[in-house]
Amino acid sequence: MKQAIAELQRTAEIAENNLPISEQAGDFAQADLQRTTSQECREAIEQLQSQCPAQE
Repeated sequence: MKQAIAELQRTAEIAENNLPISEQAGDFAQADLQRTTSQECREAIEQLQSQCPAQE
């Protein structure tokens, strides 16, 4: 479970980092995808942590 959370965290951070770059470049479709990816990863992390709090 720790590995899954770590991978989701990494993916969310990459998407959050790249989001303003995509927006600044005018690639709004990519920015929307990065925003959605980040949100979904964060939600998945919350779900995993709520199922097994000891894995945080």
